[in-house]
Amino acid sequence: MINRFLLSFVLMFSGCALSHTGSGVRGSLAPGQSVQIVATSDDHDPGIKNAISSELAQRSIGTVEQKAQGALSLTYYDDWKWDLVMYLWTLDLKLSDATGRPLATANFHHKGLHSFPNNRLVVKTLFEKWDEAGVFKR
Repeated sequence: MINRFLLSFVLMFSGCALSHTGSGVRGSLAPGQSVQIVATSDDHDPGIKNAISSELAQRSIGTVEQKAQGALSLTYYDDWKWDLVMYLWTLDLKLSDATGRPLATANFHHKGLHSFPNNRLVVKTLFEKWDEAGVFKR
């Protein structure tokens, strides 16, 4: 009886994983560059844009509201689900150069059962993945 309980418990909570990935072209973003942040989901959370702006500012990268000459583009797609409250299910980031050529991507996805992730912490973790990949020039 206890073995069945343990097996059920392990199977139920083994899917309780989160995935954070990030990759990109080394040195794609240098201090002083400008980035336009664009949400691609209809019901996006403006808090995600604020967290992205904050992470860029920490790396001395500026943001612009309108596409400026030579500005890079950082698009994000956030998907939310309902449980007791809304929670972030997926966040995809894509950094592109002025011509639209992709330079870096980062993704957050729930796998199986979920937690209630902090949006700012998810964005911070994705930017850390870009740091590890060398996307930001130092």
